[in-house]
Amino acid sequence: MSLAVTSQPHAIVREKHLSENVWIRKPKPGQHVLEKMSDLSDARHLHVHRNVKGTICSGKQDYDITDQDGKLMYKAVEDSHCCCVHCCGPARAYKIIVKDPLGLELLQFHRPVRCSDTCLCCCGCGLMRMRVTEACSDVVIGDVKQRCTFIREKFDVTELVENEQTTLIGPSVTCRCFANMTFQIIDDKNSEVGEIWKRWKGAPNEN
Repeated sequence: MSLAVTSQPHAIVREKHLSENVWIRKPKPGQHVLEKMSDLSDARHLHVHRNVKGTICSGKQDYDITDQDGKLMYKAVEDSHCCCVHCCGPARAYKIIVKDPLGLELLQFHRPVRCSDTCLCCCGCGLMRMRVTEACSDVVIGDVKQRCTFIREKFDVTELVENEQTTLIGPSVTCRCFANMTFQIIDDKNSEVGEIWKRWKGAPNEN
C-alpha cells in the first residue's frame, strides 16, 4: 500500500518562548525524519511494505514505511489476535504503533472490530472508526470515521487539535481479490490534494 503525502506534518506540541510571553510550535520527536528531506516533492510518496516473518498467528505484523527511493522513514507494528485476523480480515480490531527508525514510539492507531456486512453499515455497527493518539501521552490527536454510503466508501479524517478535516473517497466498486484500490484525498475546499492506493499482492498477503 502506498500513501501520497502532500504536506509535511508539524507538531502539536507547544512550548513557551524564553524571552517573550508567546507560544511557539515545537516539532515532535520523529518528525525530523520528514523535515530532513530536501523539499516537499521528495515527501510526496511514502510506501508501506509488510515484513513477512513466520505466521500471522505470531501475534504481530511488522511494516516498513519508506520513501520512493527505498529509504526507511518509519516502522509500524500491528498488534492483533490471530483468530481476529483470519475470521474478520480487514474488519478486524487492531492497534498499530508507528516508530521512528531508532525505535522511538510516535503514534498509535486504535480500531475496534466492526461488522463487514454492507447492509449493516447504516445501523452503525458496520462502519469503521479509528482514533489516533500520541504514543507518549495517549492524547487523542486524530479521528477517522466512515460515512454511511452505498456506492463509494467515504471517510472523514479530522485533526482534532486544529480541527482540520479531509475526506477519503474510495472506488465505486470494492473487491478484496485481484484488484488495486485507490482513495482520493479531498480537503475542506473540495479539492483533491492526493491519493492513497493499495496494490494487490496476492491472497496470502491481503489480511
